Amino acid sequence: MAARANADRRFPPDLPEHPDYPRILVVFNEATGPLRARKVCQALDHELLPKNIEGTRAELKRLVKLDILAEVDTGSFARKQQSAEHHDQQL
Repeated sequence: MAARANADRRFPPDLPEHPDYPRILVVFNEATGPLRARKVCQALDHELLPKNIEGTRAELKRLVKLDILAEVDTGSFARKQQSAEHHDQQL
């Protein structure tokens, strides 16, 4: 149980209750640059159908609204960088 609690600290506390959200953040943590919904969908092993890509895009937009991701260009998403001040407050 303690291992699960420690693992959950990797994710923001306001992360929506859905199994895709932590997986999406792992994809962005491993990414070297911005990603589009299609690439995220592919990384999650979802079938590349329009409905799945649009669903993933909606999840990415929700993470932007929660200030977890940033839409760096139309349809292109990246993990928001934590400021040094914010990082120091968490320590």
